[in-house]
Amino acid sequence: MKRFLSSRIANFASRAACAALCGGLLTATAQAAPLIGLYTFEGANGNFANVVDASGNGKNPTFYEQGLVSVTTGGQGYQGEAAKFAPTGSWFNPAPNAAQNSGGGFTVGIDISPSKGDLTIGGWLKLSPTSATTQNPKYTFFSHDDGCWDRGLWLDAAAGNWQTTGGSNCTGPRNTGATMTLNDWHLVVVSMAGINASLYIDGVLKSTTVSDDYGTTAPDLRFGAFDRSGGTEPWEGLMDNLFVFSSALTAGQVSSINSDGLAGIQRVAGLAGDPSASVPEPSSLLLVALAAGALGWSRRKPSALSSAQRSE
Repeated sequence: MKRFLSSRIANFASRAACAALCGGLLTATAQAAPLIGLYTFEGANGNFANVVDASGNGKNPTFYEQGLVSVTTGGQGYQGEAAKFAPTGSWFNPAPNAAQNSGGGFTVGIDISPSKGDLTIGGWLKLSPTSATTQNPKYTFFSHDDGCWDRGLWLDAAAGNWQTTGGSNCTGPRNTGATMTLNDWHLVVVSMAGINASLYIDGVLKSTTVSDDYGTTAPDLRFGAFDRSGGTEPWEGLMDNLFVFSSALTAGQVSSINSDGLAGIQRVAGLAGDPSASVPEPSSLLLVALAAGALGWSRRKPSALSSAQRSE
């Protein structure tokens, strides 16, 4: 009878510990954000044609301008390798291949129109201008423009800050007031809820502006150039760990990515554990302690009974 009671106590203690701990963890863990595109540029061996979507969603690059975008070797990226954008001495790229209807940079099959819902685009950028920038010195992070200032983000060297593009009635870019030093890695993230675009630099919210479309028919997201038909305003330098979420990330999620790089992206996407986001509530901790004490007592009791029985 005593052994039966001890067994029941141990079973109860185990269940209580699991219920308290697991329940606390589940209620304290933030919901994962849906990652729909991830470009780390690892394993390409210097050939951009080998770049794939590391999110597993198959959104591989569909076009890139050979000679103007490549992949580094020897670990030049923020983490490992990176995409390298190298314009050829002018503020615009050479005339594009008419059959492909694209200019510089590279495109992926992700529609960033506001009609598709909330969205977050980000990555680590290193701007290193080497070409002449006497005309229109703008350096594009991303866009899908086909004319008249559709949605995008670029750094305007003349204005001295980042500008969001896109608006109804063909309205032009909007200054954010956010700046970025040259030749240094920075995390740049735009979290878009509706047409409101919140710009984060190195994990810090810098501004919220409007980024909309003006009747664009260009569904593909382009990194490193603006105008879909001409590849204007090209990026000069490197990009690494580019990501696209189909939700508007919070300040806390952006901060997590800024702190931990690729591992942070994976945690926000629910692809890896995040201990900092999985802390049980105080009441759960108390239940765990009580259950653990009961479990320890129940385990000692059978040992005592066995000793007593052996002494008889």
